[in-house]
Amino acid sequence: MDLVGGRSPISLAAAAIYMASQASSERKTAREIGTVAGVAEATIRQSYRQMFPRAKDLFPPNFNFAIPISQLPPSWCVRHALPIRSKTL
Repeated sequence: MDLVGGRSPISLAAAAIYMASQASSERKTAREIGTVAGVAEATIRQSYRQMFPRAKDLFPPNFNFAIPISQLPPSWCVRHALPIRSKTL
């Protein structure tokens, strides 16, 4: 299955792990996965964007979804988790 051209296998694996984590109850950021895999966060995001349209084809039939595919982060809004800062007036 040719999903993403011009990406290394480790980049694709990191993006696939990111996608699976977003669909599971054990969500990880692209930054966390990139640190462990040795892949740049931007590369994970770019690969995810290219893989996202085929998300339904990538999960095995018995995958235990905590978040349905339809509710995965859209490819245009993949970001690492940043703390939310409240404004003080």
